[in-house]
Amino acid sequence: MPTPFFTSEAILKDLLGQRVCKSVHLLSPFDNAVIKRKRIQQLFDCDYQIEYYVPAHNRRFGYYCLPILFGTDIVGRLDPKADRQNGEFIINSLHLEKPIKDIERFTEKLAEKVKLAATFNNCDKIRWQPAHSDKAGRMLAEKLKL
Repeated sequence: MPTPFFTSEAILKDLLGQRVCKSVHLLSPFDNAVIKRKRIQQLFDCDYQIEYYVPAHNRRFGYYCLPILFGTDIVGRLDPKADRQNGEFIINSLHLEKPIKDIERFTEKLAEKVKLAATFNNCDKIRWQPAHSDKAGRMLAEKLKL
């Protein structure tokens, strides 16, 4: 059971000007933060749906797209595939849905998370699959040394 946290209005006012740590996280489609579509819409203003139940020709983001959390916002989706037999972690697509001011820092942190995901899936190679890349995609591929 989580430990409850109590605060006061004065403490909340003091925290208003504080900077939020801008970490990147790849969320599982089964994460409690996103599994309920209505909740993710309310919390993050994001219409997320795992698309492996959707026929291939109707998918917008990919078979197993993962929401990308940057700081307190879901900023996009990454569609990876772990080809464990060949030891390859394949990035099928990257979709950014919100503007990111510090794209350099974002792609650096996203590259770290992709490397961790590849290692977790017993993949020692990362392959960039998308035919077309925007600036963020090119920067991510560069940081992954692909």
